[in-house]
Amino acid sequence: MITEPYKNSVEFIEWLSSSSEFYNLIPKLSEFLIIFWFAAFILWLLEKVFQAKEETFMHASFLALWKLVFSSFGLFIVSIGLSIWVVYDRSSQPEDISTWLWRFLIKPSLVTLSILTIIHIALWWLVVRHWQPKLNYWLNKTFTKTGYQETGISDIRKISNESAQQIDYDPKKYWELGQKKIFIGLSLTKEPIYLNLSEWRTQHQQVLGTTGFGKGVAISNQLAQCLALQQTVIVFDPKNDEWAPSVLIDTAQKYNRPFCVIDLNVDSPQFNPLYGANQKQIFDLFVGSFGLAEGRGDADYYRSHDKRVVRQWTKKLEDGQSLTDLANSLTDSDFDNAPKLCNDLTELALLGCIDTQQKGHWHDIIDQGGLIYIIGSIRSEPVLRLQKMLLLRLMQRLEERDRNQQHTHVTIFLDELKYLLCKPSLQALGTIRDKFANLILAHQSIDDLRDVPSDLDPQAVKSAVLENTALKLIYRSQDPDTIDWISRRSGTIPTHREMLEQTRNSGFSEITDGDRRLLEVERCLIEPNMILALQKRCAVWFSNDIAKVVLTSPVQTKKKTITPNLIKDNSPSSEKTGSNIMDLFS
Repeated sequence: MITEPYKNSVEFIEWLSSSSEFYNLIPKLSEFLIIFWFAAFILWLLEKVFQAKEETFMHASFLALWKLVFSSFGLFIVSIGLSIWVVYDRSSQPEDISTWLWRFLIKPSLVTLSILTIIHIALWWLVVRHWQPKLNYWLNKTFTKTGYQETGISDIRKISNESAQQIDYDPKKYWELGQKKIFIGLSLTKEPIYLNLSEWRTQHQQVLGTTGFGKGVAISNQLAQCLALQQTVIVFDPKNDEWAPSVLIDTAQKYNRPFCVIDLNVDSPQFNPLYGANQKQIFDLFVGSFGLAEGRGDADYYRSHDKRVVRQWTKKLEDGQSLTDLANSLTDSDFDNAPKLCNDLTELALLGCIDTQQKGHWHDIIDQGGLIYIIGSIRSEPVLRLQKMLLLRLMQRLEERDRNQQHTHVTIFLDELKYLLCKPSLQALGTIRDKFANLILAHQSIDDLRDVPSDLDPQAVKSAVLENTALKLIYRSQDPDTIDWISRRSGTIPTHREMLEQTRNSGFSEITDGDRRLLEVERCLIEPNMILALQKRCAVWFSNDIAKVVLTSPVQTKKKTITPNLIKDNSPSSEKTGSNIMDLFS
């Protein structure tokens, strides 16, 4: 006998089995299964992507959601099973009920679950093989991290896109002549960078970088300020710069300062390098410009012999005589005793710019304050030798100063340094700072300091230049040694390097472990990639402060026709002198 509740349930199920209205409810069962599967799949995917570790809040949250979903599904399965048992056991038409259960409940469920299983296997492979690594990488890049954003590793591609770009501005707007400051350039935040004049006058400066990136632009701006401050500026320009003489001469004229242009390549009398020099000074001029200083090889024997010949020459020279006069006085005996030295002197005396006994216009400007601009050469051997001789003579003039008295400050700029290197000029790095003078040395790379005359030690030259130039303006360089030295010269800062562990998932794809570890390391303040990414007219400035990037811009001026200051009232022996020298070659 069926009880009343059971009887009502059975009748209801029998009615449903014969009612077409119930057929519309069958798809709802498949939809429920699909929704359950989708929820379970999303939870599984998120857990794979986030790599939730045990004993973490994320892991506990996923576990609770898993329990909720599977508990709901379990209750659903149990309720369906109980319903089938009750209907089958209590129904008066069990065969019809069985057919109905198979056709409208069990079969659709099995088909749906089978299809979902196939889809799940396919999606599982896609997830663990492709989607999980990509989503894992994206999440590691997207998640908000701690304040340690430095990675300790630079990327030249990123730095190149973010590096400072050159800007155009008028440097004269930032000159602070009344404040006794030298304007260097603008910072990355467009703030002016200055150097106190007292520090400028007591420190030498090194300017380094690839040709065409703005060394001349920055130096012209600095030297123009020196002229405006009534100082003396002496420029050695072996490559004959296009704009620098125009900028400096224009500034000298604006501030009523005297200026003198000496072109060593012009065959017209302009100066006498021996004027006012005593015997010892003339001897030192020959030793420095003709490379007679003691070296480290067998050639020292011949150098000693040549130096004895030079001492004899200095004793015979009279006051006011020139190199041309000395070359004319050479005898056959001199050529037999020192053939190379005599030939070098004779070639030097053929330069028309020194065919005079007069001092030249440059001589008095040193103490007056003004501009002496010397155009030289990078190829002509006699001009190269004369460049060094004139540089040494200028330094001799400075060394004669009494440090207990006030003198006009002198700034000497040596462009293309390797063509002016000699032992006396290197020694001057440590001796002329207390003689109211400082040097600016420009070259392209550290290797330039190794390309030295045979009487110089390359390592000693490198050390002398690097150690005696506290101020440095560094543009882009392509030389690895130079880049490494600049980077180490900037000092180090603490940073954090991110350490992520790579693991292999069930699809044999590498993914990042959820743990993120930070290792404290040091890196250079100015990294090599930053130097490689420097744009034109962008440089790194080193002073007593930390290194910083500086943006430079040219002083605006009109290009001038540069002509040397010739000696018009020359001694009448000039023509005779030239013919005598040519007789020596014939």
